Amino acid sequence: TKSLGLYLHIPFCKTICVYCAFSVFANKNNYIDKYIETLCQEIIQRSKKFKAYFVDTIYIGGGTPSLIDAMLIEKLLIKIKKTFKVKPDAEISIECNPESLDLKKIKFYQKIGINRISLGVQSLNDKTLWKIARPHNSKQTIKALEQLNLAKFKNFGCDIIMGLPYQTFQEFKTDIKTLLKYNPTHLSA
Repeated sequence: TKSLGLYLHIPFCKTICVYCAFSVFANKNNYIDKYIETLCQEIIQRSKKFKAYFVDTIYIGGGTPSLIDAMLIEKLLIKIKKTFKVKPDAEISIECNPESLDLKKIKFYQKIGINRISLGVQSLNDKTLWKIARPHNSKQTIKALEQLNLAKFKNFGCDIIMGLPYQTFQEFKTDIKTLLKYNPTHLSA
């Protein structure tokens, strides 16, 4: 069988990080509903070319997909499952920021079939996070990690960045040790 991976880009963010090279928009939340409608139409159109394929991965990236209402994420997944042949064991991932992830959202993501979360940690140094315009702090990151563990969400990864302002090598090692306490299945640096 032919396999297919789908990537859905959610370009909305609370702030634009100084290192970001993606197509993103801050404080444009009034466009979210129209964007999701347009994306649903594109899903329908694109599916016509791939009738012989089975979707084995769906990746919802951005931007900050966890910023938008989780019901809109569900709407996208429903549209995909109606128009594509999605394998029952497909990996369905979503990128999340710590400040826009809570226990209720994690449980809803589980309910709608999301089985992998990529958490944009970047650093646990608040001064560094501020300098690179991240919208969260280290306390929010720890809370998000605790809630992932509380929800028994097993398949999650943490994204971190090396060589950031105010970051020492020792601090980077400490960040990794702290993150590993929460048992992520993946670290991306």
